[in-house]
Amino acid sequence: MASNNDYTSFFLSWNSVADATGYTVTVKNANNEEVGTPVVNGTGATVTGLASGGTYTAYVVALGDGTTHDDSEPASLPNIPTTAPTVLDTPTGLASSNVGYFGFTLSWSAVSDATSYTVTLSPSAGSVAVDGTTATVTGLAEGETYTVSVVAKGNGTTTIDSTAATLDVSTDTAPAVSAPILTATDVSSSAFTVSWPAQNDAAFSVRAWTLVPADVATEDFAGFPEVEPEGWTFNGTEANTTASAASHPVAFKSSCSMVSPVYPSDISSLSFDLQHGNATSSSFSVFGSNDGGETWTPLVEYSNAGTHISNGEKTVSVSTPGIRQIKFEYTKSSGNLYLGSFSVTGTGVGKQPSYLTGYGPDATAVAGTSVTISNPVADETNYVEVTATGLSGKTASTTLPVAVPAAAQPRSVVISVK
Repeated sequence: MASNNDYTSFFLSWNSVADATGYTVTVKNANNEEVGTPVVNGTGATVTGLASGGTYTAYVVALGDGTTHDDSEPASLPNIPTTAPTVLDTPTGLASSNVGYFGFTLSWSAVSDATSYTVTLSPSAGSVAVDGTTATVTGLAEGETYTVSVVAKGNGTTTIDSTAATLDVSTDTAPAVSAPILTATDVSSSAFTVSWPAQNDAAFSVRAWTLVPADVATEDFAGFPEVEPEGWTFNGTEANTTASAASHPVAFKSSCSMVSPVYPSDISSLSFDLQHGNATSSSFSVFGSNDGGETWTPLVEYSNAGTHISNGEKTVSVSTPGIRQIKFEYTKSSGNLYLGSFSVTGTGVGKQPSYLTGYGPDATAVAGTSVTISNPVADETNYVEVTATGLSGKTASTTLPVAVPAAAQPRSVVISVK
């Protein structure tokens, strides 16, 4: 018989068998797998290591001496139950507070006998274990609705996990941030003021610079065609819609051309990144001009009859004096070409920012909705960039060119003494 049934054990007892030298006990679960740890003592055995809420069959064999008596057939006792665990109560009082753009706080009432709680968010992946009855959730997306579930965890023996309590929580949506509308006033050779309207509790930061000559001018064509690079003209070229668009945004899908701006000084070399799209028996030519595009001097041609034009970074030395403008021209037979970054080299051929003291290259935070630039470069165009940063971290920027006049020259007075 079985007695003292517990969550993970029970006690077996049987009548003694004449001439038995001992007994063996085997316990199997519903899948006919041997389980438990029987400890035999005389005509009884304590079986431990069982799963709570299970049903078992016990087999007892009387052992012979191996000479005059063989082992007995096993006696079996089926359907021995262990005590079933208790399902914990579902958490109650699940509520949210401190809801922001990127997170919120959860709280719920304690569940008796719970060892901990598991909090899960959907659509976010993963769960987190919580010892107490509150959890702070961060790193979420603004303006999104999340389903939260909280499960009370059992110990696996006397108690098992509860069903989930659920709650939908929506993070706040931050106010929109737009590019500041800039106005320059009180412009003089020694100072000027830039102002803009306030918006949605946004904070503002400022950079200011002038442009000075540089020996390299670079263009990556990012944003083409919505944002055309300054000074370039495109004849029949398109925005690349293939997988390489990020690194090669300009596409030549027919016989077409593109022309650079006129650079302020002579070009000594140029480089560009080219990728073919099965361009075969076609040609890609580079020309230079020293008269603003009236005439074009051939610099290099890439063509392979019957094969593809090769990929990669191309570098061209410019030996013809006075070249200040570049033209790319694609003559198509079959296939396409894609153009990535482009740069020209020459003394003073490009421009680079020279930041004003206190306003770059990192943006300077300003209070209010105006800034006075007291150290502009006189007789030059000074550029002021104002960035609005919203409560959610969204940003929008505007750059305003400000023509600063030359400093007034001192007047001379001639005094004639007779």
